[in-house]
Amino acid sequence: MSLTQRTARPPAPAHPRAPQPCGRLGLIISILLSLAAALVIIPLALVYIGLLRDLPSLETLPQYLDPPNGWLLQPTRLYDQTVSTSFSAWRILPLPAEVSLCRR
Repeated sequence: MSLTQRTARPPAPAHPRAPQPCGRLGLIISILLSLAAALVIIPLALVYIGLLRDLPSLETLPQYLDPPNGWLLQPTRLYDQTVSTSFSAWRILPLPAEVSLCRR
């Protein structure tokens, strides 16, 4: 036998290889777990993309948060939903002293 024939052909095993049911079972379980993970991750990614779609871009945030004219910094307006149209029926509700308007 020449040198090229010996290196081209791997040596025959001493004993024939027995089938490994645990190896196949592990492969099947890992494939099923991978498919299950893909079936969970892909819809979650689509939901996440849907939630982020309506957020403003980073370029427009300064326009929204501009302190004197920013749309997101406008004070909250409370409207009277009662039927009364007389201004004398309106009253100012005091804010309790424990409530702080500023975060510290």
